[in-house]
Amino acid sequence: SASIVDWEQGLVLSASDDGTLHLWRVDSCTPVCELQAHTDRVNSVRGDLQRGFVISVSNDETAALWDLSAQRLLGRLSGHTQAVRDVAVDFDRQVAITCSDDETLRVWDLEK
Repeated sequence: SASIVDWEQGLVLSASDDGTLHLWRVDSCTPVCELQAHTDRVNSVRGDLQRGFVISVSNDETAALWDLSAQRLLGRLSGHTQAVRDVAVDFDRQVAITCSDDETLRVWDLEK
């Protein structure tokens, strides 16, 4: 699975085989929240914990955009026909690029 660590805030976001994301406090190893949007394994998660925005990608052929501050799903990016393996994201430019086992890259405008 995947994870993002923000040492300054003392947070880690972990991804799981069951399709969930978990936000944890590093100092106490206690959960902050659990997020569920995927129906299969989460392969990668990228983003900025300080800004509170991340994108997760999954075997369920989707990517999910999260607002961690509000602990809610902002949107689902659908269009791949096989597992989505990884994502690159630039929140300043509001763009993400996903790659999939369907042998395609997709560029997503996050402002839409």
